[in-house]
Amino acid sequence: MEAKDEHAVLKVEQVPQIIEAASRSDFWAPLGDMAPVMADFIRAWLMDGDIRQYQESFDGKEVPIMAVYERACRDHQAGHRRNAAFGFVISYCYGRMTAPSNPHLPALFGLASIAAGADARDLSDRICHWLIEQELAHPRVYLLLGLNALERDQVAEARRHLMQVAQRGRHNPKYREDQHTAQRILIGIQFGIMPNESQEG
Repeated sequence: MEAKDEHAVLKVEQVPQIIEAASRSDFWAPLGDMAPVMADFIRAWLMDGDIRQYQESFDGKEVPIMAVYERACRDHQAGHRRNAAFGFVISYCYGRMTAPSNPHLPALFGLASIAAGADARDLSDRICHWLIEQELAHPRVYLLLGLNALERDQVAEARRHLMQVAQRGRHNPKYREDQHTAQRILIGIQFGIMPNESQEG
């Protein structure tokens, strides 16, 4: 997943203003009728976070947006979801306080994953479908859709999305782990074993 403005820079002093802007619908205008829902999610889930602590964790006054995004990915992987969400929001707008003309699509996928983990799976699905419309038909987008469907016990829909993961990741070693995850879940579905059931045993 690549950004469209990889040379953008975050001015660290503007972090609180960016997060504040993200609580308003106009910040998410590129997402169309999803914008108010995104703003609601940010207000409910991010505004009570320790923005100042996140801001002070940066070295220097300016940070390349790609570094912000990469750190957000590491934070998410480490389970620091709120810090990851701060980073994905900042990356989405390339460190600016206004709606981007070309949103950072990988950062939006990060927010879709954050939303899924915060039990906002309908929003997560809407972001994923929007990304697919923007031609970000990435295996991980379909994997997240499949996992969201499984959480709702929508097995047929989950299978359809997971088969897309297997198909789209087949010839790219970069997505081998995603492909294996999808295949493992599909085999479990075939034998009537859901992922959460197999982990409980």
